[in-house]
Amino acid sequence: MTRRESIQDELTKAELDSSEPGVACDDALYAPDENGALAADRWYQPLLSRDRRFDGRFFVGVTSTGIFCRPICPAPTPKAANCTFWQSAAAAQSAGFRPCLRCRPDTAPGPPAWPGTA
Repeated sequence: MTRRESIQDELTKAELDSSEPGVACDDALYAPDENGALAADRWYQPLLSRDRRFDGRFFVGVTSTGIFCRPICPAPTPKAANCTFWQSAAAAQSAGFRPCLRCRPDTAPGPPAWPGTA
């Protein structure tokens, strides 16, 4: 079994079936704190696996670079000690992180399509 498969096996179905983005089924374990930060130990494994099912459920701020990303970002995965997890892109930006230029967490997923120019 590969590392990716073992990580995905550890994720419970309840974590994936939550209808509210950023918070999985057990509010005590997955609820954000008063600043919008999420518990690091629960969200680092989905970050390692780059599982697309978690896209939009949380955002990761990297303290060593000051950047925040989506969990599916193709950039190298940061060390767990350098990660903070946020419920929304707005919460990460208000904490002083800037959006990643590779995965564009401030524009996807969920918000309407980028208007662009015609």
